[in-house]
Amino acid sequence: MIRARSVLSVVVALYLMTLICLAFVPRGETALPSEVSAGFQFALASVLLVLLLGRRRWWVALGFAVLGASWIEAAQSVWMPSGYALMSDVIAGTMGATIGVVVTVAALRMSSVQIAPQAVSAPEQVSTQERKAS
Repeated sequence: MIRARSVLSVVVALYLMTLICLAFVPRGETALPSEVSAGFQFALASVLLVLLLGRRRWWVALGFAVLGASWIEAAQSVWMPSGYALMSDVIAGTMGATIGVVVTVAALRMSSVQIAPQAVSAPEQVSTQERKAS
């Protein structure tokens, strides 16, 4: 468990550093609009953060992703050419982060549901009752 958390910590750190570095690369013509790519980028960031922090700290992952999207756009408005920073990217990043958190928390909640003990012990009870009747 500790080893998995350490590996996940490294993956999260590398992904966030890559996300920040790519935010300052001038974009050319792409197939996806910047809003769609921002949504996907912050959805993945929030998924990784929820996996790292745990299901109960989903709000930290969401807050970090929203602040990250806002910070990147604020930094782009200072250091990139005019018109590069868009408020729609912040909104798309926030929406992506929200979707990522909701899906991850739901998946983690569903994976923690255990099989009912009655379903496992029912065949043994039947065989025990049959032995007593014999």
